[in-house]
Amino acid sequence: MKTSDLEIPPAFLNGPQINMVPLMTDHIDLYFRWQNDAEIRKYFGNSVPISQASINEMILKTDDSTINFEIWHIADKKPIGMAKISGINWIRRKCSIGGLIGEKSYWGQGLATELTQMLVDYIFGELNLNKITALIYSPNKRSQKCAERIGFQLEAKIGDAGYFDGEYCDDLYYSLYLKDWKEKNDPN
Repeated sequence: MKTSDLEIPPAFLNGPQINMVPLMTDHIDLYFRWQNDAEIRKYFGNSVPISQASINEMILKTDDSTINFEIWHIADKKPIGMAKISGINWIRRKCSIGGLIGEKSYWGQGLATELTQMLVDYIFGELNLNKITALIYSPNKRSQKCAERIGFQLEAKIGDAGYFDGEYCDDLYYSLYLKDWKEKNDPN
């Protein structure tokens, strides 16, 4: 099935350029390609291949600590990536986020920033959590800038925690708090 033949699913979260919908078992081939693409996976620390069975298990697994999304480009009517809210702790009111634009022709168009803002607004505005973290490898400058544009602050740096293009690199832990999001979004 070509992506142009796909039926647009109902949007769970709406943005100006992208919508977020639940992951769909019909699109495992896309997720498989994105997760195993050398240029994409190096920014996410995927050092071993991810099987289609593992991806299918991720889609079918339902629990209250993870929310997975597929990212749809509205104008082009096609799936272009994935996003995840994970490690949701409802008692401590915190979680982590991550995402990827799997279709590389959409890189550099501000879609990762839109995606991140949509996740943040959903987490704070609807899920009522207090803290969001994002783990970013130090060579991934685009993701660092994206997080900082949204208001994330570097909270911790763990030296030589990752391996990237033949060299050790740092894990950077960015965070954003509900109080800061409210302050930024307060119209007064």
